[in-house]
Amino acid sequence: ASNQIPTSGQMMLNFSKSEREAAELSPEDHALVEGLELSIERIQDPNPAVMRAALEHLVKEVQTATSSMTSVPKPLKFLRPHYETLKRCHAAWDKNCPTGRLLADLLAVLAMTMSKSNKREILVYKKQGSAHDLDSWGHEFVRALAGEVGAEYSARQLNSKGRFKSSAKDLVALVDEIVPFHLQHNAYAEAIDLLIETQSVPKLLGNYPKINNKALVDSGNFRRVCLYLLRCGTFMADPDDLKELRQCAFGLYERHGEFSAALGVAIQLGNDDEKTAFLARCRELFKKADDLMRKQMAFILARHQTNFEYSEDDAIDEIIGNNKLSGYYVGTASDFLQVLSFY
Repeated sequence: ASNQIPTSGQMMLNFSKSEREAAELSPEDHALVEGLELSIERIQDPNPAVMRAALEHLVKEVQTATSSMTSVPKPLKFLRPHYETLKRCHAAWDKNCPTGRLLADLLAVLAMTMSKSNKREILVYKKQGSAHDLDSWGHEFVRALAGEVGAEYSARQLNSKGRFKSSAKDLVALVDEIVPFHLQHNAYAEAIDLLIETQSVPKLLGNYPKINNKALVDSGNFRRVCLYLLRCGTFMADPDDLKELRQCAFGLYERHGEFSAALGVAIQLGNDDEKTAFLARCRELFKKADDLMRKQMAFILARHQTNFEYSEDDAIDEIIGNNKLSGYYVGTASDFLQVLSFY
């Protein structure tokens, strides 16, 4: 008797008072509850074909409801009494078969609203399911999964005893799926936060893990990514982490031809980067820039009073050395007064 499937009336008793008041079931809701109850019953059937069909029905209902979440979807509410039943089914099934992985994916989504705090069941079940097609479960699920990945990474880092890097491979595989999803959906902050939490910021300079020759950060989003990276640097306590953020921003600016912005980052880096000295960075940027860009960069260096010398062009070198700074001010003032004379 303890294994009987609860009826819709019994299910309502499991809800809180506010939920029962808010969930006066409409005919459509009754039909939904009955369909879910029937699927829960059939998912325990010994016939694999029946089990698979019932599971696919549950997955379809949940995916449709979670595609755009503004509140807890009804299928998640109605499946709450059956969460433990589904967990028992998953424990009894072969976890390596496609049906077992699909059930693990479903449990990961249900865990968003049903798991206990600090259990990280979203991550637990997602690792046993499929790491692909995250977008089919909705943006809120991916955000919840990213949060648990970051928390688990931090916990392992604190508990590690010389074996941390090897024990984080399962998390890195999920990061490689979550970050491209966030970047594709303009969630730059979430993507970068996850990379910072998992110490994977240099991945922004690489390609999509599953797509060769497709940059993770492209010409359409690199400015926002770099801006957020530099703003995050304000809150970095670890000098090495701060250097890593700036190196990444410098590389992205340089790759996309924003040499003046890259120079500003190079000035922030100074000689903290052991691989490339500040003067070497400046020389490389000046080599790639055009004449107009070189003048802009020269004024930036002059403002910061750096000791860089550009021997290839005396005019540029004079700007860097502030040799004609007063003349530039006089010229600017003359042009301004000339414009005012027309009014």
